[in-house]
Amino acid sequence: MVTLLLSSKKVNLNHVDAEGNTPFHLAIHQGSLEMIQLFIESERVGEDADFTLDQAVHYAVLLGSLDVIKLFFQFEKKFKNINRPDCKGDTVLHNAVFNDHVEMVQFLLQSQTIDINALDGLNRTPFLLAIAKGNLDIIKWFIQPNIQERLNLNSTDVNGYTALHAAIMHNHIALAKWIIKSGRIDLIITDYQVNTPLDLAKLRGDVDLINLLTQAEGQHNLP
Repeated sequence: MVTLLLSSKKVNLNHVDAEGNTPFHLAIHQGSLEMIQLFIESERVGEDADFTLDQAVHYAVLLGSLDVIKLFFQFEKKFKNINRPDCKGDTVLHNAVFNDHVEMVQFLLQSQTIDINALDGLNRTPFLLAIAKGNLDIIKWFIQPNIQERLNLNSTDVNGYTALHAAIMHNHIALAKWIIKSGRIDLIITDYQVNTPLDLAKLRGDVDLINLLTQAEGQHNLP
């Protein structure tokens, strides 16, 4: 019966109820994997409305529905632009990080379709957002061997902070040391107050971090 309804052009699959939900919204909200798959396979999702498959992924992320996300990514060739930000400027990965969906972040990072260096409305990569949020369970997935090489550690947010600036500012000293030792960070980038990471370390009075940064800068300046 459902399959017949989905295939019928007489049925408006994008009808919006009083709360702004389409039938596809409701299927996602209920976590009905079988129904969601029928919607996707019908090829009619978003045909007369703005609720495309890409936007459905955003909705599922906000709901924290990992099983639904995994189902969507079985049909990732149908995505138009999965890295397109929502109305707040956040990508699906930003939203997963912001809402502390650890397993979802882990899953999304494994997809080559996901741009892990996309910027939000404050010019933050998902990694910079994770540092600001301070969720170490999420941060650890960004620095896994198969993920870290894809990170742009020198990307700066609206305050001019790189990942290293942010790690020092938010007192993630072990992470700051990892970033320095990676050898992939530009140590002379300054923030909006013209502070380098070394300047921030001096303001904190962290001797170990100061020595590590001083040594790294010295190696960087070698001819």
